[in-house]
Amino acid sequence: MRNTLKTCLLTTSLLVTSWGDTALAGAGPTLCDSIVVTNVVSKTTTQVVAHVTGQKTYICMIIATHPQGGGGNVSATADVEYGTQTTNPCDTGTTDITGAVNFGSLSSANTGKLIIQNHQPAVITVPASQDVCIITGGTTITTVNFVVFYAQHA
Repeated sequence: MRNTLKTCLLTTSLLVTSWGDTALAGAGPTLCDSIVVTNVVSKTTTQVVAHVTGQKTYICMIIATHPQGGGGNVSATADVEYGTQTTNPCDTGTTDITGAVNFGSLSSANTGKLIIQNHQPAVITVPASQDVCIITGGTTITTVNFVVFYAQHA
């Protein structure tokens, strides 16, 4: 516990030192303050972050996990993209963010794969007024949970 507290305090100190007052004034890095968890049970395009008109979406991390284990996710893939919806999620003006990420067989309980990795600050900026979607594919998709850490503002 003591080492964890020391690490936390050191990390906080380094962040404050490296960002200075500019982060507090809004000129520093974008920190993610929102989280969404969604379950995908088939090969499909799923909107994971709905746009806010005039605001950009900043993504810090996306994690895919298989909650049950033994579900047979063979050659499962996920692709993160952004766009707007005319008929289906992200079907208009679609732009790929990650390319297809193959996370293989998530056959063990709580097996996970980082798709975008960074805790803070945000590493991907999505243009204003765009939805963020995940396309799942592969041989068999049973249930895959996606956790997205993000922020939205102008």
